[in-house]
Amino acid sequence: MSSKDGDRYIRPRTPGVFRAILFAIFLGLSFDASGQSAIDTLGPGKAVERDLTKGETHSYRTRLDAGEYLRAVVNQEGIAVAVRIYGADGRKLAEGSGTFNGEWRIFFVSEVSGEYRLEVRAANGNAEAHGRYEIKIAELRPATDEDRSRYSAQELSAEASQLGDPENTTTPTRRQMIEKYQAALAIWRKLNDRKGELDTLFRIGLVNNYLARPQALENFTQALALARAIGDRWGEELKLENLAEALGGMGEILESLEAYEQSLAIARELKDHGGELLGLYNIANTYLSLGEAQQALDYNYQLLAVTRPSRSNLLLHSLCKNHLLLGEPQSALDYCQQALSIWRAMDRPLFEAATLSYIGNAYSLLGEPRKELEYYNQALKIFREVEELHGEGSMLNSIGRVYHAQGEQQKALECFEQALALFHKIPNIQAESITQRLIGEVYWSMGDSKKALDCFNQALSQLRSLKDRSNEAATLLDIARAERDLGQLELARTDVETALSIVESLSTKVTSLDLRASYLATKREYYEFYIDLLMRFDARQPDAGYAAQAFQTSERARARSLVESLAEARIDSHYGVANTLIARERTLKQQLSFNGDRLTQLLGSQHTPEEAASAQQAIDALLRSYAAVEADIRIENPRYASLAQPEALNLREVQTKLLDQDTLLLEYSLGEARSFVWAATPTSIKTFELPKRSVIEASARRVYELLTARSRSAPNERPEQKQKRVALADEEYPRAAAELSRMLLGPVASQLGSKRLLI
Repeated sequence: MSSKDGDRYIRPRTPGVFRAILFAIFLGLSFDASGQSAIDTLGPGKAVERDLTKGETHSYRTRLDAGEYLRAVVNQEGIAVAVRIYGADGRKLAEGSGTFNGEWRIFFVSEVSGEYRLEVRAANGNAEAHGRYEIKIAELRPATDEDRSRYSAQELSAEASQLGDPENTTTPTRRQMIEKYQAALAIWRKLNDRKGELDTLFRIGLVNNYLARPQALENFTQALALARAIGDRWGEELKLENLAEALGGMGEILESLEAYEQSLAIARELKDHGGELLGLYNIANTYLSLGEAQQALDYNYQLLAVTRPSRSNLLLHSLCKNHLLLGEPQSALDYCQQALSIWRAMDRPLFEAATLSYIGNAYSLLGEPRKELEYYNQALKIFREVEELHGEGSMLNSIGRVYHAQGEQQKALECFEQALALFHKIPNIQAESITQRLIGEVYWSMGDSKKALDCFNQALSQLRSLKDRSNEAATLLDIARAERDLGQLELARTDVETALSIVESLSTKVTSLDLRASYLATKREYYEFYIDLLMRFDARQPDAGYAAQAFQTSERARARSLVESLAEARIDSHYGVANTLIARERTLKQQLSFNGDRLTQLLGSQHTPEEAASAQQAIDALLRSYAAVEADIRIENPRYASLAQPEALNLREVQTKLLDQDTLLLEYSLGEARSFVWAATPTSIKTFELPKRSVIEASARRVYELLTARSRSAPNERPEQKQKRVALADEEYPRAAAELSRMLLGPVASQLGSKRLLI
């Protein structure tokens, strides 16, 4: 399962739920409801301070006359509590709950005289195992119209919350929730009750996260301003968390990170350990979503320093994913194995399954397919037991990929077909399209290019509807291969050219060196196929200029590679450019990547036309901003365009600008099935076929090993052993070098003469 698949099980979307679940995970808690205390009397002005453990219930009785107004104040520390008020007949009459720290209020107006019961327990979804609270009746007097209004506003909010969890309910229900909260908000504003207004704006924002994100952003911004105006630091910390979550959901990554940093600073000021954990985790997770694995690791290590490692299982889980992205499978395994034992002890099957899949990923990087399959199958079993269809489908695809790589195509096909049926049932269009492509690859490897082409075309149609440009390019390459094998060379040429244009346009999104390196490796496959295809045309029509086009494509690939070489050599194409412009360019690249992924996910799930249009508008605005920044950079550094976006010379320019009558250019292009070398003079170009990449690289590697035998030492090697090894290398080197020379220069020997070589 990919890291994105894993996010589905470890990153709840609702900020309040996220905070609750995160605390439970860090503290290694279980959820139960037991423990009832004796009933104590709570009178006006009397404060009761007590410890509260998850599952306990504390009860208090108080006597009210008919028409009497009660205002209770609750201060909580380390645990979120809820208060319910019951009548003598046991009927629940009022309820309220707070956030994780600080003060909140509950109001009540009695209808009849008698004894009432106040019940205190941990709030629903609360994750802390233990905390402390203080409760007191701050006011008890005949109710006024304003008092009844407060009680009415509180009950409207309670009715809204009882309609369900905003994440897991329907759009009509969410709209009903908003209506009730808006009615409560109007009352609070009429009463000029800023605490009530603050709490209700926060709750409206949570619902709008699933209805209209820009509106949620406005709600949280207003709530944050209110918290600051009344000096509520605890509220400010929480509202910054929500604001950051909303900004991230809208693709405003830099602003989201800034809000998380501010929230983290307040948590540390207030010595809010839980808030500090959450802030560090959120920042690390945001960097992971951007592919910035090293920065994510820095924050994860800060998190590790303030958390008990034996109990911070989500942190261990995150570190596993982090090290996988860094290409460090052994470190990933160490963290995952620790997390796995904790998930099992806590009976958390989904987290256990996700961790098992990460362990499988680690063994994949280590080149151990047997163990990879073992852990994928364990994860699959759990996903099936808990009927988690997304996880089951993802695991079936992972298992199918292993079988496909091992040549067991029938087993691979069975896995992919099962996954396809699951994704169709959910539905998940993006996962369905990727699985269609995997099925096509199996048919192609079995030699059935026609069936493969059908699968690839189905996948392409779905991916284009999702605007998933990266997978669209990969699928077009698959289609081009199948078309080539079916003899449809013109169609193959059109499709691979389209794929190449997509690949090159996507390169502007790539920011980190690690990602650029992997992206370059992906691009090589496209160029190699296109070159091979053009040479097939050249074989049919030798004088039609296809060899020159193939040469031009090789130069085009090298121009793209130049950017990577400059980056690896730390040559700064931004020299002389203001730091603010460089930072803005980088941020826009990250935001383009993040927003593109978010649009694809949105289009693959249930969404409204307004949501899709809003997401596309955000991308269009980012593209305009990026173009403006690029223009500003070019003005400050005219060299920028030639370094950041180098243009390849065409054949005629190479012949006239680089070559003379005494110089011969040899340009090599290595391919999976066969390789080529072009021999160019000022007036001609000839192409020669060479062995495939693996053969050439093996021969070159052997020559290098023999050539460097003297400078290397084998483990525990004695002097006489090294002397013997070096002597054998000296003896074998001339033969190996001659073989490599014949392989690379033999085909062009007739062109060499006494010319100077430019290679």
